[in-house]
Amino acid sequence: MERHLLPDRHIGVIPDCRYARRTNTNNRAKSILKERPDPGAKEKEEKKCIFCKNCNHKITTFENIIPIDGLYHHTCKNPVGLVFQIGCFKDAEGCVIYGEPTEDHTWFPGFSWSFAHCSQCNRHLGWFYQDNGRSFFGLILHNLS
Repeated sequence: MERHLLPDRHIGVIPDCRYARRTNTNNRAKSILKERPDPGAKEKEEKKCIFCKNCNHKITTFENIIPIDGLYHHTCKNPVGLVFQIGCFKDAEGCVIYGEPTEDHTWFPGFSWSFAHCSQCNRHLGWFYQDNGRSFFGLILHNLS
């Protein structure tokens, strides 16, 4: 049975996005958690972790999922036409941040963004967003396991 990180429920369009569907979710987060048979103490801790799908490096944890603009999960399209399902996390210790922050084509008004890559394999995992004193990671759910 597939479990999802956050439920897909269409609730509106992000104003600064040409195409965006934002969803309020909870079950979808569970699909990116590592399942282990007969977990012991260490395995129970790992079950709470979220990993890079490419190299299995620990990226963040279930406890780091946070709502942004009242939602945990956002679907947005970039100017080139690529659609991304992103989950919002307050921290992603397994990511490194690349590039100068920019507000160009931001999906979150008032936030600038930089790229977030896996610190082990360098795969693009999403973006790091920041404004005056607030920050979060918007990670591409398809690139996590």
